[in-house]
Amino acid sequence: MLEQQKVDNISKLAEEHKKKMEEMGEHLKEKMEDMEDLQSLIQTLVINERLINNELQDALKGLKEILNTGTLIGIKRMGELDEKPFQMACKRKYATEEADVIAAEPFSVWQEEIQKPNWHPFKIVAVDGQTQTGLRKPQIT
Repeated sequence: MLEQQKVDNISKLAEEHKKKMEEMGEHLKEKMEDMEDLQSLIQTLVINERLINNELQDALKGLKEILNTGTLIGIKRMGELDEKPFQMACKRKYATEEADVIAAEPFSVWQEEIQKPNWHPFKIVAVDGQTQTGLRKPQIT
């Protein structure tokens, strides 16, 4: 009888271990499915990130092309203009001796404009009931 109890106990333990192993197997299977779902999500996010990055690079190239075609007025420090573009533009139009003096006037006007806290480079005007945006030019006195 004692041996029968030992056998019964061992078979009970074996069944408990078997159930526990099945539960752990199911838990592992669920975790593996979750991991596959997460890997799929990560792959989708990486693809989206690459697509968005490509769009951003294209937009940056377009912006650089737009900015390189027009006249650039550089800014040395925040709120301060670079005087060289003004001087170079005047040197193309006037004699070298006068260019620096002539360039000083529009440079100082623009410098005063950008230092005004309420100044904005664009103005919005209503034309025939529609709004249009234009560049605001300083008034030279």
